[in-house]
This record gives sequence, structure tokens and C-alpha cells, in this order.
Amino acid sequence: MRVIEEGIVNSVSNDSADIVMSQGDSSACVNCGLCAKNKNARVITLDVAAFPGIAVGNRVRIEIDTPSTYLAMWLMFAQPLLLLIVGIFAGIQIGEAILGPSLKGLAGFGLPVILVAANYLIVAWLERRVFSLRRARAKVVEIIE
Repeated sequence: MRVIEEGIVNSVSNDSADIVMSQGDSSACVNCGLCAKNKNARVITLDVAAFPGIAVGNRVRIEIDTPSTYLAMWLMFAQPLLLLIVGIFAGIQIGEAILGPSLKGLAGFGLPVILVAANYLIVAWLERRVFSLRRARAKVVEIIE
């Protein structure tokens, strides 16, 4: 989801600029996450990549690209449910072939538990290593004045 906001350039360095903006009241602003540390603050300072021609005091339009909530819903709810269902049927088939008919229920219970636990461990690892790099990012798209 993309959120468009406006702000004023506070400072400019070689490769970045500090933009001061007021916190919006839209639902998109609530879900963005850029100002999660300053939830009660009405004015937020964002560090963005420098834009050609930007100068202190410019009013700029900022585009904030937020992470997808659908991906999170899939990874935390739909995928484990799918793994649970597939694991039950696969566990019963594998258990019957390897352990015999009397212990197929044990494999039908054990495999889905292992698959769901592995899914949550992988998601936790991805959250720390990969998704943290893809948090909401802001960039200047236009100098207004």
C-alpha cells in the first residue's frame, strides 16, 4: 500500500534529508509503521534519500510504501492451516507405508505438528533477517514549493 503525505525539509546532507511532517489521521497512516516509535507525537521527522534539487525549507510530497498485510496473513494463518491439512493426510500415508497400519495415526498426528512448528520457525527467522529490511520506507517524489 502506498501512502502520500506532505512535509517540510528540515536538513539535507549528501545522500539523505530529514523531512518534518505532521502525523495524519487516515487509516493508511495508522497501518504504515514509520512512526511506530512516536505514536503519540503529532510531528514526525523522517530520514529519506536525497532528491535532486531539494533544499532546506522546501515543501515536498512523500510516498511511503508499506509492507503487505496479505503476506503476513498468509504466512501466519493460511499457510499453517494448509500445512496442517496436508500433513495429516501425508502423515497417514507415510506412516502406513513405513510404520505399518497400527501406527499410521501417530504419523498422521506427528507430521502436521512438525510442519506447523517448522513453518513458525521459518517465519520467525524471515521476520528477523528479511522482512525487517523491507519495513515501510519513505521517499520524496515531488518538490511542491
